[in-house]
Amino acid sequence: MFSSLQEKLGFSKNEIIVVLLLCVAFLIGVGIQWLKAPHAQDQEEQFNYHEIEKEFLELSRRDSLERATRQDSTREERRKNLTPHSIDLNTATKEELLLLPGIGDQYADRIILSREDTGRFRSIEEIMRVKGIGKKTFEKIRPFITIGRKPH
Repeated sequence: MFSSLQEKLGFSKNEIIVVLLLCVAFLIGVGIQWLKAPHAQDQEEQFNYHEIEKEFLELSRRDSLERATRQDSTREERRKNLTPHSIDLNTATKEELLLLPGIGDQYADRIILSREDTGRFRSIEEIMRVKGIGKKTFEKIRPFITIGRKPH
């Protein structure tokens, strides 16, 4: 048997033995997998990835809402403590600008960007040059803003 394989394949006797052992090991592995397959399928059915993902998404959503609510309530408490002319448009940080009524993240960023691009505000009315801040928003924030800490 070995001699005919040696002639056809051009392998030495030791190489043929190694190839046969590898084939036998492969077949044993396939047999073991085949025997375990029904048991593994039962385990997969018991483990429901969809439910775990659904639970994870719900917890993430709830956590995000709680964080946003805490931030909003903290911001609202700080807004209540605003005093007239307490925020200088030329020196205010983003956090300070966020305390102004009607000013959110985007408007605060736009105010700072406008200040950096075109220079200091010379009057509080110049805040209306910021995109999205019109007369209504200006009237809401007017009591709380100043230029150089002087009421305008």
